[in-house]
This record gives sequence, structure tokens and C-alpha cells, in this order.
Amino acid sequence: MAVPVSNTIIDNVVSTIAAITAGATYERTVKVCERLTFLPSGITQYDAVFVYDGGFTKDYLSTQTRVVMNLLLDCWVMDDDPATAIDQLAADIEKALSVDLSRGNNAIDTKITAGRKYVNEDMKPEANCELDVQITYRHQEGDPYTGV
Repeated sequence: MAVPVSNTIIDNVVSTIAAITAGATYERTVKVCERLTFLPSGITQYDAVFVYDGGFTKDYLSTQTRVVMNLLLDCWVMDDDPATAIDQLAADIEKALSVDLSRGNNAIDTKITAGRKYVNEDMKPEANCELDVQITYRHQEGDPYTGV
């Protein structure tokens, strides 16, 4: 069964973030990373990252379509120092996504365009941040299953 290029790219983002493990390269370990279309009912494992498809825009070129896809990464940590922990997780995600900006040769570029942090005493020991990710890719005009 054919899979649209957009789904292949989102799967790559999920697997890239899920592979973040504390050690020589990263500070945090992601225990859960899932693509969701709804709000999670409860978080039972931390660090957790939920990936939401935020829509897209398209530019039609002669035989290709240029797509700018927007993802929202909803990131959660639980730590004695939640402010530092959420900063570390956001940095680890940026570092991991930067390893392969082409998302497995399916995209032209990947970048984090914005971020918002939610850390306060009422949430402690939890903290949350949202990262906006913009991924640019192309597919054949009229055929979103075939990347170019």
C-alpha cells in the first residue's frame, strides 16, 4: 500500500525523537514519542513527546508541488529541576532533528521555527514545551505519494 510522502516524513520525525537516549550525545531519554491526533488522556512515562500534524501550505511549480508542512511537538518532562530538564529536552530534540534535515532523503529542509515553555510552581515537578517544526519537501504535481 502506498504511503504519502508526508506520512513517511512524520514517521521519520517520530523515530528520530524516540531514539534520543541520555549519554555522550544527549542529556535526556525520551521514553514515549507518538504521533497523535488527540490530546493524551494521561502521561505515565516521562520524557514524553507527542507529534501533531499542524497542516501545510503548497506552491505549485511546473511539474512539482512544494509543500511546507508544520508539526507541533508537545514535550513533557518530570524532574526535580523541571526548568533545566525541559530546556535540555528541547535542545536534544533540536540536535537530533538536525542530524538529518532531509528526513531520510524525503525533505528539502527541517527547522524548528518557534518554541514555548510552560514551567511554574503549580506544575512542578512537570514542565512542558511546544516546538513548532517546519519541514519543506516536494512531490510530483498531483501525486503526493511520489517525492522528488
